[in-house]
Amino acid sequence: MNRLARIARYLTLLPRLGFANALAVAHYRRQWSRCRLEELRTLGNASADGAWWNCETTAPALKVAPALANAIAARAEAICAGKFERFGDAEIDEGEGPQWHKGVYAESGQQHFTHVKINAIAGEDIKLTWDLSRMHWAPRLALAACITSGEARTRYLARLNHLTTDWLTHNAFQRGANWACAHEVSLRGIQLLLTSMILEKHLGFTASKTLISLMEQSWKRVFAVRAYARAQHNNHSLAEHLFLVYAAAFLKQYAVYIAPSSTRNTLERQLAPLIDSLIMADGGSVMYSSNYHRVFCDMLSIGKLFDEHFALGLFSDARIASKSHAAFDFLNALIEPISGKMPLLGHNDGSLHCLQFSKFHDCWPSLLFMSAVFGFAAPAHTKHSEDNVWLFGHIPTYASENPLLTNAFRCFDHFGLAVFNNSHYRAYVKYPRNQFRPAQCDFLHLDLWVGGRNILRDGGTYSYNSPIPSPCDDVTEAAAHNAPTLTDGQPIPKLSAFLYAYWPNARVKQIGDSLTMEVPLTDGNSLHRRIDFTTITITLTDHVTSSHPWCVAFHGDITTTHAASSVLTNA
Repeated sequence: MNRLARIARYLTLLPRLGFANALAVAHYRRQWSRCRLEELRTLGNASADGAWWNCETTAPALKVAPALANAIAARAEAICAGKFERFGDAEIDEGEGPQWHKGVYAESGQQHFTHVKINAIAGEDIKLTWDLSRMHWAPRLALAACITSGEARTRYLARLNHLTTDWLTHNAFQRGANWACAHEVSLRGIQLLLTSMILEKHLGFTASKTLISLMEQSWKRVFAVRAYARAQHNNHSLAEHLFLVYAAAFLKQYAVYIAPSSTRNTLERQLAPLIDSLIMADGGSVMYSSNYHRVFCDMLSIGKLFDEHFALGLFSDARIASKSHAAFDFLNALIEPISGKMPLLGHNDGSLHCLQFSKFHDCWPSLLFMSAVFGFAAPAHTKHSEDNVWLFGHIPTYASENPLLTNAFRCFDHFGLAVFNNSHYRAYVKYPRNQFRPAQCDFLHLDLWVGGRNILRDGGTYSYNSPIPSPCDDVTEAAAHNAPTLTDGQPIPKLSAFLYAYWPNARVKQIGDSLTMEVPLTDGNSLHRRIDFTTITITLTDHVTSSHPWCVAFHGDITTTHAASSVLTNA
């Protein structure tokens, strides 16, 4: 696509992107290119002024169930030994002092964040640097300190002090890769707010001057680009806005008024409309991603915890209550009920924000966390997750039945997802309903689970910076999904890494347990798929209207293909 054609296509998308959003993005890029954000200078000494978290306490140990206590202590002991979970999964040994900047970002610590080039070198994924600096370890150490006493409590608090002090030593205010993204600053701030909330409630601690200074600097960094965050209309919008609202409330506790009351009031008034716009009518998130939907649910739960703690009353808004319940219902539908996992639809950066003590792919803790915080009835089969997620003192209730475990066919038509479930298998069909910016060419993708195993699957999208960059190597593209597609190029060209030139919308008809779908592409091409579900089989009938050659792609677990063949036929 030549430059003029690219500009013309971009202009046709402007109404859907939103003119105000496009202007906000353009203004942000102008600020960045002209280094206008360098006005965010350090306003004081960035080194710690002694202990961040006071270790002198005689508060009794918080009583929790033995299984959960063991899980909390085990994670804290691992962190004390220098072992951290990368993206909530693989354990990595960082030693006493972690390497806060990975790879080419090792020298970024002294640069102003506007001079740090992100993902400029193929294969140097910035997420490997950002993950550890999200400080997921901080509330876990704090919680471990609360449920213990004596030498163990002292050790966990000492480790918390050491890590936070060491982080600030290598990440001075507004310097380095860990300040380069306001979203990352927000996530780190949210984890520190959780840590402070836990220690304040159970051990009576107050914030140190260092922590207050860090929160001030973080708030200013995020506030400077708030219009850009809202223009993204995604997880950044929600996390950054939650941080701005509740970090201001935190600072107000210590007589630090980070902004005029009129500014704080405006941010608070904007929260409900923002959440209402990010969660669609069927409960799906605007990002068309299963993992990011889970992120939205975790963030809503954390937001409600903050709202209760700071007594702002913002979550009493009927719009937030309604959309939160819809999001909870959608998350329940996404989770495969035997394994507790879910299909990897859409982008997945390994985000995990609830305080769970099981691996990333275990999704039940997020569901149970949300049910407990909001007072929703959780599916009965999630009860065992009480052993591996901290519910902040909330007591969950359980539904007597889960209709998604019986024979069921549900369509979430705003998100573009059909879920078919029976006693033999569960199938998910992803079709495009691109009211908002699409992130993948997973049109008509089929995800099949048999006995809790993901037989036919989407590979998911973990890295935003492939070591071998090319237009077609990304698993966002059509050939990476279980669907009909063209073989001599991509069905939809891209204008940039995260922006497709055309946003297709499927025509879908459901008759009984059959789905007939058509996806119009460009140049008169279209994808067609009919799926007939029966108790023990799924029959696919595919064709493509095009002069181009086409195929049907299938991705799955080669060790269990026999299980797929017993369920699936292709006509």
